[in-house]
Amino acid sequence: KLVAPKGIVALGATAGKALMGHGFTLKAMRGRWHSLGGNPPGEGPQVLATYHPSAILRAPPPAREEMSAALVEDLLRAVKFQAEV
Repeated sequence: KLVAPKGIVALGATAGKALMGHGFTLKAMRGRWHSLGGNPPGEGPQVLATYHPSAILRAPPPAREEMSAALVEDLLRAVKFQAEV
């Protein structure tokens, strides 16, 4: 609250669950902005969940490339969001 961020990037399922609760699943919520704490869109922080880099390193090679590309895509989405705020 002290920092009052407009957007938060949650790296991995643990961070996503910590911010969005036990109903969070990375597979279902990755790559899209979600309102934190039940705020209406545009009010309060927005959260973007993506893969944790260490999960990508542990993934087998076929999945590793897909996850890595998704992480880059999500981080670019976060940069774009920051530029718009």
